[in-house]
Amino acid sequence: MQVIRNIFPSLSLAYSTCEDGDVFDRKDVTRLTEKIQRNFKHIIVPKLQHGSKEEVANIQKNEPLCDAIILPTTGIMVAMRLADCLPIVLYDSEKHVASLIHGGWRSLLQNIIPLTIQRMQIEFHIDPLNTYAWIGPSLRSCCNVVNPPIVQGYFSEWKQYITSSSKGMMVDLQHAAIKHLLDNGLLRERIIDSELCTYHNEEFYSFRKQNESSMISDREKYSHFMVMMWMENT
Repeated sequence: MQVIRNIFPSLSLAYSTCEDGDVFDRKDVTRLTEKIQRNFKHIIVPKLQHGSKEEVANIQKNEPLCDAIILPTTGIMVAMRLADCLPIVLYDSEKHVASLIHGGWRSLLQNIIPLTIQRMQIEFHIDPLNTYAWIGPSLRSCCNVVNPPIVQGYFSEWKQYITSSSKGMMVDLQHAAIKHLLDNGLLRERIIDSELCTYHNEEFYSFRKQNESSMISDREKYSHFMVMMWMENT
């Protein structure tokens, strides 16, 4: 378990590794949160839809159907199951409002980042100039190979993130996400890329890696790691 408390003021992050075991249900989530040695009144684990829906953390909804959770308060942990998609954290250091975004290729194509920032602006009056971003462990362009046809290739703004190789078309989702963040007002020096590749790094479960070895057909059968976010008392 890697806990990060020195990137954002008053916001903490953590992510599990293969040593922590697979994350399948809420019992696994509870097991991982115990390793952090923190007590949370509520733990929200969104059921990812690979779309563009964002929601504000609501203690009445422990498992909302969405791909981004906005957290405006302490006492709540937001946790997200991932394997290769980008975990993206946003945090306004003045308003103390954060969000955890599932940056899969479908979500990014549907503008999950701009939509989440816009909702944070409308409902909580965040300022992108005061907002930090973190891109966590994920499948990087070195390993994100897609055989044609590739959906992103039909969109002119995405062609700059696609390169051809002997293996197929390589897609750079991380730099696409950074461009979305910059276009929506964030400062480049406040965007932190972990530069961790889930395929290359043996610490992480990877759908691409596991699928190559066992030909998994059911997306719920492969192993996941967990990214967690919570607000410290200010």
